[in-house]
Amino acid sequence: MYMPRLRARQHEVFAVRNCASSFAASSRVVPILEPVASPNDLFARRLGAIADEGASCDLVLNPSVGDLRSKGSWRALGDYYLENDLLKHHGLAVLSNADADHAAMSRWINEARGAGHQFTLDVVHELDLSVTLQGATYHGVRWNIAEDRTVPASYGLPLGGLPVVWANDPFPSLPRNREYVGREEGIFSTRVAGYKSAGYLGVSDFLTIGRGYQTGGGPAYAVVIHFTYESGGVVRLKHFCSDSNETQDDPAGKFFEALEKLIDFVDERSLPTNLGIDGFRDLYQRQHFPGLGKVKELSIMNHMLVMQEAII
Repeated sequence: MYMPRLRARQHEVFAVRNCASSFAASSRVVPILEPVASPNDLFARRLGAIADEGASCDLVLNPSVGDLRSKGSWRALGDYYLENDLLKHHGLAVLSNADADHAAMSRWINEARGAGHQFTLDVVHELDLSVTLQGATYHGVRWNIAEDRTVPASYGLPLGGLPVVWANDPFPSLPRNREYVGREEGIFSTRVAGYKSAGYLGVSDFLTIGRGYQTGGGPAYAVVIHFTYESGGVVRLKHFCSDSNETQDDPAGKFFEALEKLIDFVDERSLPTNLGIDGFRDLYQRQHFPGLGKVKELSIMNHMLVMQEAII
């Protein structure tokens, strides 16, 4: 099982939607989507399109970043999920952290289920763990997502007896793109081959984005394409960087400098293709720059599909 964590911004949801049929066919990927802004009808339609392909996501009830982090915002978000019938096809995820109002969220969940809404429930144990969560707080929980499988057990049953998805954030987030220039290829994850023997149900990560959250950004001196691939039971990470990084001019030119390196690498290694790689190759052949949001989307798609195949 692979559970990528995404902030549910436009291109992240697009990435999930584009891969939905593949996820449905494998039954090995359940993305966790954490809205960072008030959702609208377009968000609901995109989630509907994902469900139409047979795939399912976890929708976070209490986001930890963005506009919906404020105390009490979770209730309106949960009501939105119910009013738009999103929990008929997608599951619910509760973040267990120091800001979580577990007692109130548990009551809301019980009331929703009592009113006839049936949905799966997973608990994501964050780094700043809540001291108020008790084992009996939530009922009908499916999985725990935690950095250590001993964490849920500290809350007692029933959480301690449930499967744990092994969570971590190995992506090396750096403040500026230029800092990736010259950075050596590295190992992203060895867990894809060893999670079962370590006693876990699956793995979870923050993809080629990282846990950190920021709202937008300006022109960059360098364009970087973060690219993962599997080799010998290990998922590896490369950063393909532009060369003309002295000014912020010509982002399209910078993109093609990085893209050519990616395509050459894929061809030299004869890497198996996927929808993300196909998207990069199409842009290269057409010499089309779609904007950096689309570049991020294709990087996410590639990573999710690489992890899907690596998880055995």
